[in-house]
Amino acid sequence: MTTTAQNIARRVRLALVTGELDRHRTYTERELLELSQSSRPVLREALRVLESEQLVTVRRGAHGGARFSSPGTLHVARYAALLLYHSGTTLGDIEDARVLLEAEIVRDIAARRADVRAAESVLVAEAAHLDQPDELPRHASAWHRALLGCAGNSVLDVVLNIVDLSLRPLAEVARARTAASMAGRRNLQQSHVVHAQVLLRLSQGDADAAADLWLRHTRAGERLFSAVAARERLDLLDLIDGVTPGEESPRSFKGADIIAASLRRRIVTGQLREGDRLPTEGALADEWGVAAPSIREAVRILAAEGLITPIRGSHLGPKVRPPD
Repeated sequence: MTTTAQNIARRVRLALVTGELDRHRTYTERELLELSQSSRPVLREALRVLESEQLVTVRRGAHGGARFSSPGTLHVARYAALLLYHSGTTLGDIEDARVLLEAEIVRDIAARRADVRAAESVLVAEAAHLDQPDELPRHASAWHRALLGCAGNSVLDVVLNIVDLSLRPLAEVARARTAASMAGRRNLQQSHVVHAQVLLRLSQGDADAAADLWLRHTRAGERLFSAVAARERLDLLDLIDGVTPGEESPRSFKGADIIAASLRRRIVTGQLREGDRLPTEGALADEWGVAAPSIREAVRILAAEGLITPIRGSHLGPKVRPPD
């Protein structure tokens, strides 16, 4: 059952997409009450759901208010991560998908003679760091992203960003190991040569040659991932919790966020299965040592994500619904 707060949250999401809400100003609670035509408790429920989705930052106090943010890839990636983790996706699975998808994107860029000047500019920056092994991996990755961005397809951009977020922790380790060895540094320098060759094939409009060269190049990169890692289950729990992989200063989490994250992990790891019930509000309050409102907020966050089905008027806890 959809609550009034969830309806308001849905309307806010739509208003953000259509531009009805100004992301460059702070809204007071009074303004939001007038816009939503709701009560203060209901509005605050909706804002807490939107906070968990990182679509709003609420500053409390006499001079506080709400400042809205554009929907970002991280929010989409969290839900993709829920499904991937729950289905037992391995590192090898997602790396194979990335390699095949990127090769077809390069083929399309060549066939359409798309503008690749952005990738050419990054290639110049990469060349300037060939003798700096600590910096070269970062510039090589930037070249990959710049080239694939030349496809000019927003759907592909979102998909590739999700893949990048998922693989980032492993990729950072692999790049560090590569830069630390003499053979690895030679491979990075050779990659620069391949990048230049790919751009040459693209300028010639040779789609098959460009895609084949890219495929061989990225397949070689897969060797950075060990045979064991390729069979390991993809570790996306930080991403599922809303923490950007590699983030130096993760955002601060509030009590309800932490409780929701713990319950979410129990669901995606199978500790709580479909049809199981969450502990009652009182039991969760005792477990966490918090007041009932914090538990209710956590439950509302999970309900908005579709991971539980609250049952009004029942003394039992909400039913669990795994990601689908």
